[in-house]
Amino acid sequence: MRPRLILAEPIRGEVDADGRLLRADGPLQRLHMLAGGDEGGLLAVPPLAALAALVLRLKMRLSRAVQVADDSENLELWVEAHVENNIAKLAILSWRGAAQHDAGELLLTARDEQIDGLGHETVL
Repeated sequence: MRPRLILAEPIRGEVDADGRLLRADGPLQRLHMLAGGDEGGLLAVPPLAALAALVLRLKMRLSRAVQVADDSENLELWVEAHVENNIAKLAILSWRGAAQHDAGELLLTARDEQIDGLGHETVL
């Protein structure tokens, strides 16, 4: 079994009371899309959708190991979830599976996209 990759920055997402994925960091968005989800549509990763629904119903913070599959492998995620203003806030803290390296690369890509979006120009 591969060791769990503890992420330097959590992978975050937000789910509304109707189950729609309102916002997701790159790796979560890609997982959602691979599962057949649409942008702004219902969260298409059933275990994550179930955790979001449970947190919204109980109105309490929960942490869970969640097993999901993408198009080529099984993944185990450690997810913390809580409710703010009737929105389930998800934070994936670890990611285990062959995609560990990919998740790190996706985080770096997302970070680079955020930096590029700040409007700073490189001076040579």
